[in-house]
Amino acid sequence: MASISVGAAAGAGFQLIGRRPVSVISWGVFNLLLGVAPVVMLLALLAPQIMDLARQAQAHPGFQPAPGVIVSMIGHVLLFIPLIWTCAIIARTVLIGAVFRAVLEPKQRAFAYLRLGMREIWLFLVMLVQGIVFGVGMLMVMGVVVVIAHTVKVYSSGGLALLVMLVLRLAAYALFIWIGLRLSMALPMTFAERRFRLFESWGLTRGHAGDLFLVGLLMVMFVLIIEVVAVAVVGGVLIALGANLFAHPQGAATFFQQPPEVWMRGLAPYLIGLCVMMALIVGPLEAIFLAPWAAAYRMLTGEAEAG
Repeated sequence: MASISVGAAAGAGFQLIGRRPVSVISWGVFNLLLGVAPVVMLLALLAPQIMDLARQAQAHPGFQPAPGVIVSMIGHVLLFIPLIWTCAIIARTVLIGAVFRAVLEPKQRAFAYLRLGMREIWLFLVMLVQGIVFGVGMLMVMGVVVVIAHTVKVYSSGGLALLVMLVLRLAAYALFIWIGLRLSMALPMTFAERRFRLFESWGLTRGHAGDLFLVGLLMVMFVLIIEVVAVAVVGGVLIALGANLFAHPQGAATFFQQPPEVWMRGLAPYLIGLCVMMALIVGPLEAIFLAPWAAAYRMLTGEAEAG
């Protein structure tokens, strides 16, 4: 019977980073470009209006922009929201495919494993159906929890009702974690078999929920530690840069009283630096978060690692 090596699966992301560091960094750059591009386009479209409003606000205290201008800016934002969502969905799906490809088909390294084809479309469909199933299921279960707790409250003390609701909620969360683990192979299975796979994961993970839970627990711990360190580093850098930027006596107020072109130009290098740091972090996090599931799938199917 196939088995999962918890340590090997949980560490698959680190192994991938060590084996293909350039590809992993490229994923963060790709995510940044696709995620930031529509936002930059929107800001470029709105920049003249924003700067004009800023100038008028500086020149005329108490200035109120015309309603038509605000409506126009909101309209532009609403028009760009579908594009921003579409780019985010494409970036997420392509990155998942890239990580799975790097683990399951490591020789297909062209374009840093990034592709956009039928595999990625199937991955998106599985994620969409998973989201709907879990969303509807969670609403139904929580509805039952509330009804039971309300019934208990009617016939007993409020404290007992709160306790019942707490226990039932914990049981509901445990149930959904277990279901999520049983369906956790749906995405790597869909990628490997090149067709829609969701409930087929149920049979593949039978008897392995405990190992998968440990893999997921270790993976979450790794990600949390890295995120805490990254936030501390980024926060420290931003605080230091902010202290340097607003070092003059009246601080931020004086800085933003300058013409908009001046303070926007002053902030630009820091924003670009922050984007670069985020790009360097996102790729490794994706590898650490996604590679364990592909590695577990390879172990459960008995496939040897290629290359």
